[in-house]
Amino acid sequence: MSAKLLEPAFLERMKPVEVSDCTYALSVIGTPDGQGNVLKALARRAQPENMLSKFTSRQLVLLTWAFARMQMRPVRASMPLRWPREARM
Repeated sequence: MSAKLLEPAFLERMKPVEVSDCTYALSVIGTPDGQGNVLKALARRAQPENMLSKFTSRQLVLLTWAFARMQMRPVRASMPLRWPREARM
């Protein structure tokens, strides 16, 4: 399963909800040594150059929670969060 999740073509087709759901499942049943690289690959989908703008705040929180549960640091942890325009008004 981990091998399939790491395939670039498979990752590129995943929607934000699928990414966050997978990170949740991996953090509950996986280990940092066993699935940490998959968790990082999934998190790369939530970067600005990929599809960050399509993630909801709940999906981003779940993604962050998955890293915390596995006691790992998220990819690009120092990346500033950009709030939606509506939240700034």
